[in-house]
Amino acid sequence: MHIDLNAFFASAEEIRDPSLKGKPILIGHEGRSGIVSTASYAARKAGCHSGQPMFQALRLCPEAKVIAPDFSYYKVLSVSFFSYLKEYSPIIEQASIDEAYVDMCKPLGKCADPIGYLRSMQFRLKKLTGLSCSIGIAPTKWLAKMGSDLHKPMGLTIIRRKDIGKTILPLPIEKFWGIGKKTCPELKAIGIKTIGDLRDRLVQEDEDAMRILGKFAFTALSWMSGRGDDKVQVEADDPKSIGNSTTLPIDCCGYDEVAKSVSDLCEEVSERAKAQHKAGFTITLTVKDTAFRLHTRAATLKE
Repeated sequence: MHIDLNAFFASAEEIRDPSLKGKPILIGHEGRSGIVSTASYAARKAGCHSGQPMFQALRLCPEAKVIAPDFSYYKVLSVSFFSYLKEYSPIIEQASIDEAYVDMCKPLGKCADPIGYLRSMQFRLKKLTGLSCSIGIAPTKWLAKMGSDLHKPMGLTIIRRKDIGKTILPLPIEKFWGIGKKTCPELKAIGIKTIGDLRDRLVQEDEDAMRILGKFAFTALSWMSGRGDDKVQVEADDPKSIGNSTTLPIDCCGYDEVAKSVSDLCEEVSERAKAQHKAGFTITLTVKDTAFRLHTRAATLKE
């Protein structure tokens, strides 16, 4: 099972202030450098979404209320959420503050009415905490994640391997969890508009599709075939990288103007690496310009 809290930060604010329910809410900071952390469903209808610059979101939905995030409060609700899941299964992999993979083989194995069982789980969570969630049930983690994303809020989607052809393959390529916003336009440019189109091209070992996806092409094909990772990892994976980023309050030009910010980020990354007893060989710097284009450079050190 993949279980995902719906618009978590916005829902948390609605729990704290019920007068906000049904209204457009943007969680984040106002100003030139503000980024939307979460948009309520009312704000999403106007085109707002997470990761969007706040000023752009407010252009789309000027009546939205901007609320600064309260991560300490969200953490308390998150702990309640994960404690609740443990009542159903001890085998839980936390994917983020508001989502998890849960091994439900034992609870559902002898269940006469699995859909009723899962619906009861959803509504009981809503009653106890005020939080709504969407659930995907499938034989692999990718399919479960795709299932939970299909119907929000309070969705429940069961995907068997035999359902992939009618449920997953017709979806637009943008819905493929694991393929980013940067890669989707490249795939569409070569005629890949749906997940099924991608599957067909990879089966044919299409050179263009293979070039765009690189090594990930083999993983993607495995996922679309109903194979792939199906083990819930109770222990967190060992991190492969440590990074930090910031958005500057004003547009800058030249290294001198950003040197202090770069130095501060280096200090933060260094402290986190030391705390985890990690050493790295490759340093990567990514800069996003005023047109929101990414520029990335990396250097690998000898020691």
